[in-house]
Amino acid sequence: MKELKINELNLRDLKSLGSFENMVSPDSEKIKAGENVNFYRDMISMNLGTSSSVSFSVCTVAERKPLIDLVEYHSFTEETLMPINGDIAILLLPATPPGSVIPFNKFKYIEYPQGR
Repeated sequence: MKELKINELNLRDLKSLGSFENMVSPDSEKIKAGENVNFYRDMISMNLGTSSSVSFSVCTVAERKPLIDLVEYHSFTEETLMPINGDIAILLLPATPPGSVIPFNKFKYIEYPQGR
């Protein structure tokens, strides 16, 4: 039986094959996005064909007060969220014209998983 030698990934050895990013412990440029929130924008991008591409970013969030103090919207793109090591609460609203505000009493609260 042949024994394999396993090495930690490094860019030097991978250069001819592609690239990678450490998405769990990012060390790229950090953007302070709020109390206990850091954002690492477009750490790696991937071409999906002739006219599409996708970029991967990381947002690290420490436990904090349940207070909405930052919102964002996307006019021409979509976003996927993938919590890795804990629960998150996300405020989702329908698209509205620029400058429109949805009154707080119109927000819908959904608890997931149910009964938790």
